[in-house]
Amino acid sequence: TVGKPILGFKISYPFDWNITDKDFVISLKAPSNTAFVTFTIGNLTSYSKSNLTLEQYSSNEINTIKSVQSKRVGNFFKLVDSKPYLLSGQPGDEIVFLNGTGKDSTHDYTKKLLAWSIVDGKVYQIKFSAKLSEYSNYIQTIFYIIDSFKLL
Repeated sequence: TVGKPILGFKISYPFDWNITDKDFVISLKAPSNTAFVTFTIGNLTSYSKSNLTLEQYSSNEINTIKSVQSKRVGNFFKLVDSKPYLLSGQPGDEIVFLNGTGKDSTHDYTKKLLAWSIVDGKVYQIKFSAKLSEYSNYIQTIFYIIDSFKLL
């Protein structure tokens, strides 16, 4: 378990995962480096409109991800799922998408899950990323990590 009282949360993670803790970002890596989890905290005031609703923020976030991914040459993007999600008991959203390049017949695709919530003007976001072939191997561990995320 790692606690960030200054940022107002704590999470639990498997003992053999590597952790990097930098200011407003905590990154976790699976021992084999085939799965990554990133926790970020941002201030809503860093966005152009600080009074965004969760729905507006979610819509902006999805459109930004689509835009960034589709601008990369030869890149593939597919939104797989988008639904409401409770993060530490707070209303939020979750999306799952595929992206990567179709540069060869193996298709180097990554599957990503993002969950976020806005609490007291702060955006709490969790991103899980793994190669498509590895995603299902880690998803139960990821849900354990995400479910362990608690606002203090």
